[in-house]
Amino acid sequence: MIAVRPESVSLSPGAADDGAANRVTGTVLRSVFRGQTLSVWIGLASGAEFVASIPIEATDRLDPKPGETWTAAWPAERTLVVREQ
Repeated sequence: MIAVRPESVSLSPGAADDGAANRVTGTVLRSVFRGQTLSVWIGLASGAEFVASIPIEATDRLDPKPGETWTAAWPAERTLVVREQ
């Protein structure tokens, strides 16, 4: 499991094809505006879910809809590995 600060994550429509690390591509399961953030649940091919909560000012007209393919990316130095107990 990893944790990434919301302001470090960027979302883009479509699949990333450059093979870069620190990104996940999957199918949008749902998105919810929560006041100051947009939370997006992305279902990955592995069956896991990636949840991104993006500050509204950083969304710049993003409108991910269920069933669409989106990619979440972040800088490597912003990744925090969380150990499971």
